[in-house]
Amino acid sequence: MDIFLARQAIYNTENEVVAYELLFRNSNSNSFAGDVNEEKATIKLISNCATIGLSNLTNGKRAFINFPKGVLLKDIICLLEREEIVVEILENVNPTYEILTYLMELKNRKYIIALDDVVIDYRYKEFGALIDIYKIDFVATTKSERVIILNEIRKINPQGQLLAEKVETKEDYKEALKNNYLYFQGYYFSKPTMISAKDIAVRNVSCFNIMVELLSPDFDVDKIEKTIKSDVAISYKLIKFLNSASFSFVQKIRSIKQSIALLGKKDLAKWLSLVVISEMQNSNAEYTNNTIIRARFCELIAKEAKSSKESLVFMVGLFSNLDVFMNRSMKDIIVEIPLEEEAKDALLGCENDLSGILNLVKAYEKMDMKKVEEYSDKLNIDKKGLINIYIESIEWLNCLTKNF
Repeated sequence: MDIFLARQAIYNTENEVVAYELLFRNSNSNSFAGDVNEEKATIKLISNCATIGLSNLTNGKRAFINFPKGVLLKDIICLLEREEIVVEILENVNPTYEILTYLMELKNRKYIIALDDVVIDYRYKEFGALIDIYKIDFVATTKSERVIILNEIRKINPQGQLLAEKVETKEDYKEALKNNYLYFQGYYFSKPTMISAKDIAVRNVSCFNIMVELLSPDFDVDKIEKTIKSDVAISYKLIKFLNSASFSFVQKIRSIKQSIALLGKKDLAKWLSLVVISEMQNSNAEYTNNTIIRARFCELIAKEAKSSKESLVFMVGLFSNLDVFMNRSMKDIIVEIPLEEEAKDALLGCENDLSGILNLVKAYEKMDMKKVEEYSDKLNIDKKGLINIYIESIEWLNCLTKNF
């Protein structure tokens, strides 16, 4: 799978590149697709940056990244180093109490905040002194309007810095220099440059490494936090999931470490297993969903059989198609996963309690009723109740997918 983004240089008064604005692209066409949701575009952009490497994209300079309201209030910014980015507030984000409170938090955390597409309206005034850099649109404003805007900014926020954006002529540049703008961006200097990369190998390896770390007997919270934060999309889903109505935490989730502590090792490993499998590229949505349903089905059957191995058999069910997802033999994969030997044996087809449950689930999926009866008898459970357990597994998946 190819991933795309664009970057446009930002210059200082010495015509040196001091930063880049990173722009979402979903094809090799160097333009923003208007039918793409802004929130999804930002998440995808950040995910692509993580895949390629932010410092590689910007040559070690700061990255201006656009943030719509929805992503701001999810505090995705906490996943990004403050020394590497400028938080660019989109033009359609209104200065509500909720937004202003959050921006104050960002300021306290030493993030740099820029306001995008400043034009002659009330909006920029209500952000007060929270803005570090004002990006003034030279296409959407007249020269006289820009004079008014500058005078207002100097009244409300004398420390605010000015960035002239959409500078397209030499006259625009001269005007900006004369009025003490510090930064410049636009076609007069350079157009956005397309960047593309391959994502399949990186994504699958990343997901696999996360699962290996989660299953390690030496569960190091700091190491897990770092591993999760290396994939912004997964980190976002985790925070969004824990902030959902499914949990009754008094405080909102504000960090990956806090998420890990609140969810706990067992449930965290299970939830991340679902997300990781979902992120694998060599599968379609239906196949992925069926794998997740299989894992839950295995777990619930273990519970019905009064087994103490519910969590382990969940992993067995979830990993039962890992050879397909990873495009490798199960025998090779098993060597690299620190699962209990009993689980490894089950995945390799050896007979034990776990493989008995997995075999029952596979037989039920194929509606091989002869084998369903055989395995049900071995587990001492009523095969007539399997339909209800299967429906419960589907409903569980439906409930989960509402939250990520």
